[in-house]
Formats: sequence, C-alpha cells, structure tokens
Amino acid sequence: MTKFTSRAMLLAAAMSVAPGVFAQKGVTEGPFTKTFTIGGRASYLPLGSMLMKPSSAPISNAGLHGTKKFGGGAALELSFKRKFGLDLDAIYRAVGFWTVTDTDIATTVLQTKARYYDFPLTFRYNYFGRTGFASHLFVRGGVALRKVSNLKTTRDVTDNEGNTASGPTGSPLNHGTVRGLVAGGGMRFRDDFGIKVTPEVRYTRWMAQTFSTAPFMAKRDQLEVVVGITF
Repeated sequence: MTKFTSRAMLLAAAMSVAPGVFAQKGVTEGPFTKTFTIGGRASYLPLGSMLMKPSSAPISNAGLHGTKKFGGGAALELSFKRKFGLDLDAIYRAVGFWTVTDTDIATTVLQTKARYYDFPLTFRYNYFGRTGFASHLFVRGGVALRKVSNLKTTRDVTDNEGNTASGPTGSPLNHGTVRGLVAGGGMRFRDDFGIKVTPEVRYTRWMAQTFSTAPFMAKRDQLEVVVGITF
C-alpha cells in the first residue's frame, strides 16, 4: 500500500466521522442549545387589509379589485433550548383598488395597484408543558415593518364624445413604510424528521396607514391566520 493510498484512506475516514462529531456538538453544546431553521409561511386575512368609507367626492362606483386576503413568504427561526425562539418572516401580498367618478363632462377611472412586504420580528415562548396538549402551545410578541412596493396608479378619462385619454398619475399613498406591534399564539408540531408545522393567529397594530384617501383606508388593526412549515 502506497503512502498516497494510506493518506487517502485516513482522510476519507476523518471526513466520514467529522460530520457526526460536529452535528452532535451543534445540538448539545452545553446547557444553551440553539437551532436554526428555515421554511415558509402562508397568511390569510379574514377581515382583509383595506376598508371603504363614505366620501364627499363625486365617486359613483368603487371596488377593491386586486386586493388579496392571501399572502405568503419566507420564515427564519432561531430556537433556544425548548423554551424560547426568535422568528423573522417576510410576507408578501397584493393590494389594489379603483374608483369611478362621473361629472357633466367626463368619466374618470382611477386604478391603484401595490405590493405589501411585511417583516414581523417576534420573540416566541413555547414551553407550557413537557407532554400532552400544553407541550404544543406557544405565544409570540414583537414588532413589524411594512414596506409598500411596486406602486402604480393609472387614470382613464372618457369625455361625453367618447374620447379617451389614459396615463399614469399621482398615487394616493400616505406612508410608504409603516411600523407595527405584533402579538399572537398557536400550536407547534414537530415530526421525527425535524419538520415543524405551526398554525397560529396573529394580531398586528399598525402605527400609521399606508393609504388614507377616501373612500379607501388601510386598516390599522390586522387579524391574521398563519400556517408555517420550517425544517
């Protein structure tokens, strides 16, 4: 057996043993164990993200076309031992609305579309019991940041003779970035392969409104049903 063959065999044996050694060290590193997981979350707003209020403007019709109750995105979780965790999500959803204004000389249609990117950063506590139903419960609280992106508003004007003019116009945006406070709770399940499923309910209180021009107002109180899968 040559020196090269011997060294190759020793290197292969070391490589085969090393992952198991480092994996065990990462799981049982003293009394302060931490686990980093990634995955995704699906979000549903049962009460929606926008509301309509009466307006003094001569608006004959309006709607929330393009506003979606469903959203989704990525999830990052950092768990400390069995009790605590720090989670960061990035949730995307679409927003859109339109108005029709009739006057004696023309009809004007305004349509606005945008995207919401929500970034909740929450502290999680999940140690209400070692076994049974209580062992799956968790609560969370933290902060959130909402960013408005891909904002576009178009205006179509049709006069009494049927002539139409279209083009972009100013958007009724009040705040492009909004901060919020988050609270919630739910259940957390983990299988033998380390896959975690977390159905939960969240409440977010936004400190300001992204849109506040009547008849459309962004809701500051947001109720959210979230299902996450991380591994």
